[in-house]
Amino acid sequence: MTKETNIYIDYIRAVLSDERYNHSLSVAEMCKRLSENYGSDPERAYLAGVLHDIRKESDIETQKAEVEAAARLASLTGEAPVGDEERHPKLLHAVAGAEFCKNQFGINDRELLSAIRFHTVGKADMTLLEKIVYVGDAVSNDRKYHDVKYYKDLAFENINKAVFEVVKFTILKTVKNSLKVSRYSFEAYNFYSEFK
Repeated sequence: MTKETNIYIDYIRAVLSDERYNHSLSVAEMCKRLSENYGSDPERAYLAGVLHDIRKESDIETQKAEVEAAARLASLTGEAPVGDEERHPKLLHAVAGAEFCKNQFGINDRELLSAIRFHTVGKADMTLLEKIVYVGDAVSNDRKYHDVKYYKDLAFENINKAVFEVVKFTILKTVKNSLKVSRYSFEAYNFYSEFK
């Protein structure tokens, strides 16, 4: 583990509850394992896992301001626009987290920032790192929901099939709770349906 990663771990230790901190480290470990499984950079995947929920427990108004800053920048740079669904209180932290890491920590790794941003809703045609963080968050060892073992096993067998199954699970859960489904989730579902 690099000195830089340890600094970020110390930071999330200070700002997150014990449960969220432990979840973040569990996701980081799963991302590292998935990265090793697929032959990509395990340190980078671990760092993305550490940072993915960095804004999860910050003040909602602060998160909203960070999301609006990200939305303005996206409109200027042609990056993926922030959807209305991503402004739901349960999803704000993903966009806010990417914005925070860029502005406060000076992280310029666009793929890593995108992995943080899309770890809740997914998107079509994700990079390997984005898929690892998206799936790693869903199957980390602290997750206890029904069928998590199935999703975890699939994650190590075929990451694209795992993305499809996780996004399908997420959409169904969102609909069951009568919430709006992100267009990025629909696009991910349609894109990864060819891997089912």
